[in-house]
Amino acid sequence: MSRAALVIHSFSYPFIKNVAHFIHEMIQSHFDEKAELFITDTVDAAKHDENTSVFLIGENIPIFQRKPGCTYIYLNFSVVTVLGRPWETGIEARLAIRSKRKMLAKRLPSIDILLDYYPPQTEVLRRQLNIPVFGFDVATLRQQEFRPMQDRAYDVCFVGSLNQRRQSVCDAIEAMGLTLSPSKDIVIEDASAQSRVCLNVHSVKSHHFETPRFVAALSAGTPIVSELSFCSDAIVGRQYTTEGSCADLPLAVANLLSQGDQLNKLGHDAQLWYNTTYLPRARTKWRETCDVIRAVA
Repeated sequence: MSRAALVIHSFSYPFIKNVAHFIHEMIQSHFDEKAELFITDTVDAAKHDENTSVFLIGENIPIFQRKPGCTYIYLNFSVVTVLGRPWETGIEARLAIRSKRKMLAKRLPSIDILLDYYPPQTEVLRRQLNIPVFGFDVATLRQQEFRPMQDRAYDVCFVGSLNQRRQSVCDAIEAMGLTLSPSKDIVIEDASAQSRVCLNVHSVKSHHFETPRFVAALSAGTPIVSELSFCSDAIVGRQYTTEGSCADLPLAVANLLSQGDQLNKLGHDAQLWYNTTYLPRARTKWRETCDVIRAVA
């Protein structure tokens, strides 16, 4: 079996810890059972061997010195292309996407293969870039037993930075007398498992899909209330997600929380769907991706 290693930038690791360990397990299962995980500030500090397929995670990874015989595979978790209806993407979002695209462009000369998290974006990048581009599925290994809604500490999970746009939604939810989880210094899977509903609000006006937040919620059996997200219904179970405009989210949260026993059933079914449909699909996609990478590396 070919040698492999997974290198994750230390800044990125806390945000994707459980996803990262799923990816590490997939690489060990389908590429190299002895593949090591390095959490570091630089690729150069990772003590991987020569002639290794090196999987990289972290947009802050600096330029590095390539080792002889190595194939470098970068996993992109960022939106770098405007997708769907152009008017749904505001100026701030466009500037952020342009910045992310420039960061990716600087990295391209150092990498051999790109793996992308967002299926419609993957297709665009495959046409635009001069290196092989493949997709990967974001998933987490955490499959805790379903926790009944009445045993959960918070009404609503929101984990992420709180700018004015997000804060206004959170303030409206709290004004209804509902409790919010901590928004920082907590692993999102843990916050989701302690909450009855998971909230997804884009930081700026856009409609791009944030897979890690959806995966964290569904794996914990927590229904989702989200702003509209392009192609979300093709990626996650639509029946477990309520989507609407930013202004509609507080009322959508309250309506979902008012469902009583039905909310318990919805959460239980969401976790069952994740464990029996989404997770096996993600594992299969990773096996296929590793096979293809091994063939071209």
